[in-house]
Amino acid sequence: MQKLKKSNRMRQKGVDRPSQKKLSKPIRKPEYDGTRDPLDSALTEESWQPASQNSLSLPDELLTLTEKPKRGRRTTADNFLLGSRNGWLYFFEGFWHEIGWSLLQIRTRGNSTIDEIRSVFEPVSARGNGQLANCFLRGSPQSSEGKERRSNRKRLSSLHIEIRRMQNEHQELETNCGYAEAALKDVHEQYRDAIEAELNEKKQRLLELTQKLQSAEDERSHLEETIHNQESYFYCSQLLDFLCKGKYAVKPLSLANSLAGLPGTGWRQSLARCSKMSRGSSYVQYPYGIWEAVLKMWKCGSTNPQLSVIDLFRAKIPKLPKKNGEARTYLSEGWRDLRMAIGQCSKEGHSDGFMPYAITGAFVKNRSRPKSYAEQILEQREKLPT
Repeated sequence: MQKLKKSNRMRQKGVDRPSQKKLSKPIRKPEYDGTRDPLDSALTEESWQPASQNSLSLPDELLTLTEKPKRGRRTTADNFLLGSRNGWLYFFEGFWHEIGWSLLQIRTRGNSTIDEIRSVFEPVSARGNGQLANCFLRGSPQSSEGKERRSNRKRLSSLHIEIRRMQNEHQELETNCGYAEAALKDVHEQYRDAIEAELNEKKQRLLELTQKLQSAEDERSHLEETIHNQESYFYCSQLLDFLCKGKYAVKPLSLANSLAGLPGTGWRQSLARCSKMSRGSSYVQYPYGIWEAVLKMWKCGSTNPQLSVIDLFRAKIPKLPKKNGEARTYLSEGWRDLRMAIGQCSKEGHSDGFMPYAITGAFVKNRSRPKSYAEQILEQREKLPT
């Protein structure tokens, strides 16, 4: 009889050896009692864990089914809010030299009216980039509650859909009436009565639909006017509240953050959300960058009283920091226009606070007007080194 050879395989240790330890209490799989949720069927014997663990590992698809819907009305998405903020920022930086001083005066006084707010934006509303000013100027301001404004906007949206549907149906009925009238010319006498009855029925429906369509269009026009009045009041009152009661700086970025969420939310919630969004670019819109540089140089006048304003600006422009690099280049190339603007504003006798706004406005006006060949040559000769 052949002898069995001894195996040299060593005994398994640690994790290689199956555990021989028995649990003090055997784990039992819960029995189905007819009352469990059907989602529990997704748990297999292998995935089931003891009840002592904190949670069960459900598949992601099942977890999403059990989430409760968020309460409250829907808010504006971040991407739309960011786009609106950037639009307002572009607007304020483009017209700051014309409206910034008036807004600061309202903040200084601490009180104002809706009409004064509207008067600030009237001069720039007709400009190429001043369409956002119409938010304050459309219609006649009419006070309303937020619930009423939201209800009107929902009704207007449903009216647009309903009018579009009726217009399509109206066009279809007109086409069918035309076909029926053409058929009457060639139809046999025995079918004439039936076609005439069909034509009369379609004409009656067309008449009723025309009246309904006209009524819906009238309602839409009235509702649009009402919404414009209510939103105009809301924009003006929110900006007035920001200027008179808020403690935030009156600057283009803070104003844009406050108005971006309107008319869906108030200025405080809009400011809180938009302040967390980065500007995206450090580039400052023209002519706000010019105003910043002019203001910086104008404030240096108190420390250099021996210099005239023109000499002060001529000496300070090449020394503007890198932050104002775009403005430094622009002011150096347009030094002749800036010099003429300073001389013009000095004769008009503006206050010290308003002078940077006046100089910037006159400079922008001089740069934008057409120039003769002689003026172009003089402008090139007077350029400052950068």
